[in-house]
Amino acid sequence: EIMTFVTWLVLVANQNGHPLPVITSGWTAQPTVNPPCQTNGVDCGVWVIANIAAVLSGFTVTGIQEYDVSSVRQSLLKVLAALPVVT
Repeated sequence: EIMTFVTWLVLVANQNGHPLPVITSGWTAQPTVNPPCQTNGVDCGVWVIANIAAVLSGFTVTGIQEYDVSSVRQSLLKVLAALPVVT
């Protein structure tokens, strides 16, 4: 469920010194863009993460276009690769 993921992201950010004043209960999922910006079936996760990042940054939608997805994917990979490994 997307709200479980969003809640987890907010909690991790708060625990790591990046406080997010986000209420993580009582939300409902609504489309942010109509018609959809994605025309393929493989970039769903990138779009979801981009939209979550936009909302957590105070925007209502992401500003990326479909041609930006490859660059966003590479940026996400760099961020994830830089995270410490917890054992």
